[in-house]
Amino acid sequence: MLCLRRALRPTRHIDPQVGGVVGGHPYDAGMPDALPIPDDLIALQRALDAARAELGAWIAETEAARRLEYPAPEQILERGIWPDDLRARLADLRAVRAAASTAVWHHPTIVQALEDRCHWATDEALKDAARRADPADV
Repeated sequence: MLCLRRALRPTRHIDPQVGGVVGGHPYDAGMPDALPIPDDLIALQRALDAARAELGAWIAETEAARRLEYPAPEQILERGIWPDDLRARLADLRAVRAAASTAVWHHPTIVQALEDRCHWATDEALKDAARRADPADV
C-alpha cells in the first residue's frame, strides 16, 4: 500500500540554475550545509531565547495571579480582561521579543543563508550553538 505522506511529497528534480537537486523535503539528502555561525549571531539568538522565556514566564505568572484573584468560573471575563498596566507590560515584553527576533533575522549570516537556500541547516546550527554553555558563564 502506498503511503499517503510519500505520495504527497514534492518531487525532486535537477535545476540547472541552482546547479543541483531541488524540491522534496528540506531534510532530504540534498540539503546544503549550514553556514559558519559567528559569535555575534549566537549572542543575538541567546537574547531572543531569553526574551521569549521572559515573556512566557511573565504571562504564566500573570495568568496564575489572575486565576487566584478571580477564581470562580463565572469570573472568566474579569480574569481575561487585563488592566492597563498589565497590558502595557505585555506590549513592552512583546516589543523586546520582536526586536530580538528582527536582529536575528536581519543578521548578514541569516540573510545569506536564505539566499543560499541553506536556512534550515544554518538555523539548526545556530540554535545548537546558542544552547551550548557560554564560556563566559562557566
